[in-house]
Amino acid sequence: MSTKKSGGYAYPKNAVQWWKIAEDNWIVIEPVLERFLNKKEFKSARSAKETKDPTIITLLETIYEKAPDSIVDENLPGWTPICDLINEAHVLNPHHIENILI
Repeated sequence: MSTKKSGGYAYPKNAVQWWKIAEDNWIVIEPVLERFLNKKEFKSARSAKETKDPTIITLLETIYEKAPDSIVDENLPGWTPICDLINEAHVLNPHHIENILI
């Protein structure tokens, strides 16, 4: 896997970098959250982002499951960061080696 994403950010190696990508891309992620989550889930996602709560992954996965396959054709700006954050969620594990070294 390449260490550099076409979106201009590197794949995260630890939780700090994962949350930085989430924060830096929140402006394009939030409309996707609002579109596919109910109000309670949306509020939970915002809260999880603010408190850096790893349960945000469950909400991102919910979006991934709810979104139709045609979502890729819509070219939503927040879709790629959401998929990347889901794929790299393993770095949020407190036992992930890079998190131990921080």
